[in-house]
Amino acid sequence: MNVRPSSLGLLITAACLTASCTVNVDGAAIRPLAGGGTAGGAAASSPAPTGAAQTGAGQSSATPKPSAAPASQAPAAAPTPGASAEPGTVLEKEANNDFSTAQVVQVGDVIKGATGGDEAGDYYQITIPQGKQAGWLNLELDESGRNYVSRIDFFKSDKSGLSYESASDGTTQPFKTRLAVKPGATYFLVVDNHDEAVPYTFKLNFAPVADPAEPNDGFDTASALKLGVAVPFATFAGAGETADKDYFKVNLPAGKSKLRVKFENKSTKEEPARYRADLYKADKSLVTYVAISDVQADLDEAFNEDLEPGDYYVVVSDTDEGCSILSNLTVTAE
Repeated sequence: MNVRPSSLGLLITAACLTASCTVNVDGAAIRPLAGGGTAGGAAASSPAPTGAAQTGAGQSSATPKPSAAPASQAPAAAPTPGASAEPGTVLEKEANNDFSTAQVVQVGDVIKGATGGDEAGDYYQITIPQGKQAGWLNLELDESGRNYVSRIDFFKSDKSGLSYESASDGTTQPFKTRLAVKPGATYFLVVDNHDEAVPYTFKLNFAPVADPAEPNDGFDTASALKLGVAVPFATFAGAGETADKDYFKVNLPAGKSKLRVKFENKSTKEEPARYRADLYKADKSLVTYVAISDVQADLDEAFNEDLEPGDYYVVVSDTDEGCSILSNLTVTAE
């Protein structure tokens, strides 16, 4: 903006001052451990928010938050809630204690917050970046070495509960877990509350599942598959979403009457897959299917049908919703 000098040649600018706020920084909603552990060695955690599907530790009740510091103690100044304290860091913005006030965060953020006492936990909303690849939302919760059992609750965009993950004890920091997610989908994450305020740092990162065949989620985008050649793939949709299907197109040559599918687990053996392979004709009519359970090693199964030579579609799906197993698919002719 251009300003014309006055006759006195003086230009006065006003400065605006803003008051800083004090922000409590706390950890996930979890119950403290007595004597550094939990009774009987089991993890103790606070109640799951309404709608959560409980798959982990038990419940606990919350106690009132510690009272505010005496007036004689001058609180240290802190950045404005929700503002970035440093590059990549976001401060918790109260109130964020239910779905309607959930704080929006992004993949790659490092969140510093606090929760405890009579609040219901800290609610965060995150949308996975758009793209062709589903993957894992990796979460890391560090409660500054406090001896608390960490817990994270997961919800779908419609606020229906997915599950929660809880640490086995409070002696290991940071607590790490992950959620199978779909690109473009929105989820709610709840850092569970403690009986008292405890500082926490909450990190979010996204790791796509490596599937070079994607997108091949329909007949029109089916990947060409050569007989006898192993093709890497992953049927992976994300937590609570419709199961992903991978479509492959293969040609049965003259003189052959059967097709056989072989699966090789290329992920960890602790994550078995349960695959189903459907066989379709070129006109997209279903011929038959085979189901293979617990693919922890190399397994194969033949389509027990007398087939005419020509083009076919092999459609692979994972019957474990939300599972993400990297595998190889090999189709051979007999």
